[in-house]
Amino acid sequence: MPVFDYEIFDMLDEVRKHYRSNMSNTFIRTALLSMDMPYDQRNSIEIITDKLEIYKSQGYKFEELYNGIYSLAVFIYKARLEIVPNLKGSSLLRDVSPSEKVLADMAANNLKANLSILADRLNELYLKVVRLDVKSHSVKTPVYTRMEELDKLGQLLTSTVPGLA
Repeated sequence: MPVFDYEIFDMLDEVRKHYRSNMSNTFIRTALLSMDMPYDQRNSIEIITDKLEIYKSQGYKFEELYNGIYSLAVFIYKARLEIVPNLKGSSLLRDVSPSEKVLADMAANNLKANLSILADRLNELYLKVVRLDVKSHSVKTPVYTRMEELDKLGQLLTSTVPGLA
């Protein structure tokens, strides 16, 4: 059953805009792309961050939404562990021109806060999707209960303890 909920589309649009403007920043994009993430997770992120217009017309499956949310949560978790602690001293920021130094430093200094904002928006989206999932599956069990990986979503969105993903 496809999801055609405009509140969810609006929330996805907020997540997409925040992701694009803050995670695709010229100065940190290379570092974020260097994280070890499987192709299917990167593809799931793309489905909710880059292909929203396509899915507005055909609808999302609950599995696609949950996979995208989970994959983006893994992205946030890995970025907090692998990128944030090492970004300020990385060659990506040292090798910028003097005129770009201030912008590069701002991107590095704001990454942790931007990841937290993205995590909050993603959590709100998840809760909204779960409510719709429960409402849509009054006879069958909701989709989120059949996806074990979602059990650790809250930890992925908040933790910096190694070993979750």
